[in-house]
Amino acid sequence: MEVVSTFENRANRILLYIFAPLAFAILTYLGSQASIYLPFTPVPITLQVLTVILAGLMLGPRLGALSQVEYVVAGILGAPVFAGGKSGLIALLGPTGGYIIGFIIAAYLTGIIYRVYGKKKNWSLFLSSASGAATILFMGAAWLTIGFVLSGLNIMNAIGKSIMIGIIPFIAGDILKVIAASIVIRTLVSGSRQGKESRLRL
Repeated sequence: MEVVSTFENRANRILLYIFAPLAFAILTYLGSQASIYLPFTPVPITLQVLTVILAGLMLGPRLGALSQVEYVVAGILGAPVFAGGKSGLIALLGPTGGYIIGFIIAAYLTGIIYRVYGKKKNWSLFLSSASGAATILFMGAAWLTIGFVLSGLNIMNAIGKSIMIGIIPFIAGDILKVIAASIVIRTLVSGSRQGKESRLRL
């Protein structure tokens, strides 16, 4: 269920294209503020994975990705929207940079998979949501690996360390976020169907 599709034939479609991505960019920022730092990794636990997945599911691939581009650009331009109130290119080049860039790809991929397989409701929501979460983890770990290699670690040790501090601590939480996103969208879809059936009866 993409929000945009509901407004395809309405006069406020252009306004929706402007404000829907902006709303999810703001939600991603708010998700960054609910951050918890673990003692053994420089990467915080946040709610951003959930907001990124919902952006892809609700806005579709292009607008979902656009919402995250807006979020990243705001951070680069100096707005303190990244986790911990960080901003600027320095923050983007830090240990969480791969995750942040991954938000854009994850929102697009989530939206594409859900658009293609959306009618197969038994598994499409979980598949598309899980693909988005996995993309963020992969991009984050890849960026960490590059940093470790540049600091002098050999490639195998760098990959192993990146997995240990950049993927494994977040798997359980991301599974919960994937489930939460699936439940939210399933609830919205069910409510939309019931509303249409009620209007048809009238």
